[in-house]
Amino acid sequence: MKKFLSIALALILITVSLCACSKNEKDKVNSDAEQSRIKYTFDSAYKSTDGSAVSAFEDLCDAVINYKSEIRMNTALLDSALQLLYTSFPLSELISDIKGAEDGSGVVISYKLSEEEHKKNVDSFISKTQEIINKCSEGTTNKGVFTVRVYNYIASSIVESAEATTCLDTVLGGKGTSYTYSQLFEYILRQKDIETYHVIAKDAAGNGWGLSGAMLYDNLYYFDIMTEFYANKGTQLLFFGMTTEDLKAEGLQDLLFTNQSAATDASDLRFDTCRKCTSWKLEGAKLLVTLHTKEIVEIAL
Repeated sequence: MKKFLSIALALILITVSLCACSKNEKDKVNSDAEQSRIKYTFDSAYKSTDGSAVSAFEDLCDAVINYKSEIRMNTALLDSALQLLYTSFPLSELISDIKGAEDGSGVVISYKLSEEEHKKNVDSFISKTQEIINKCSEGTTNKGVFTVRVYNYIASSIVESAEATTCLDTVLGGKGTSYTYSQLFEYILRQKDIETYHVIAKDAAGNGWGLSGAMLYDNLYYFDIMTEFYANKGTQLLFFGMTTEDLKAEGLQDLLFTNQSAATDASDLRFDTCRKCTSWKLEGAKLLVTLHTKEIVEIAL
């Protein structure tokens, strides 16, 4: 009887041990997957896109992440899905070509790099953008606080490139233009479910310029992250949360969203004090802005 009990106990211990190992391995897999997961989001200029086309866009994003060469989809949705892909998903730059399959069942995708190099770029992009997200969201779920942190992080890290680049180049190489840094800003905000718009404009001299729009507190605000860098190396918030009138005062004109519609008018004055900012700091959910007069103004976030 004692021998039987000993054997039974041993079997129970082995089973418990195996279950624990299995659970630990499963938790590790889930944890790794969570760390590498990115949201397939898109520019809000296209928010009226049909849900089926959005699903096709997500399938394309997943294909790029995993180096898939063929996916089944309704090719009638391809144009709309590609519009989202190329305006909103930085890793789309790794694609060489997308065309319909000969049997009409979906699309065939070819890539610029070998599978090994492709996946290195994907992993590096995810790692670097996740680093920004983690750093800027530490200790807060407040979207206003997160937006201030991301704006400051990017504006103070800019290295300007004289050459045409993409958002992917900017993330992987650390250099960019007004277009690519604003696209990065938008991409990071969308990962925290903040609606964004990429804006194409002309400066006072008629040169092309890129900036961003974002929805906070049910209002649209504009952000000129590259001009912030030019003005003060990204240390202030002079061009944060601007109105359309602020943009005009800056000399920007012909503002368009990426779908070529006129950029929506923004008029909320929540961040108007920032136009006179000399320094700032965050205290919980409050933005404290110091003016030229040394007065400190509190903005609720």
